[in-house]
Amino acid sequence: MSCSALNRVYRDWLRAHVPEIVLLHLMGDREPITERQAVRKGHFMPRSLPASQFATLETPGPGGGW
Repeated sequence: MSCSALNRVYRDWLRAHVPEIVLLHLMGDREPITERQAVRKGHFMPRSLPASQFATLETPGPGGGW
């Protein structure tokens, strides 16, 4: 299964309810990701979605953020 879990609160919820979960943080630069998404044919995501996802992302880091 995959999901965005962009916020720490979502990741914390997942860990609390599924202790054996493995989280993987994929990183990439905004421009190539946005360009690749824009050229997908028949894709369900609107072209505005990458910008909102990057704005919402709470990058995992020290202090329990991951």
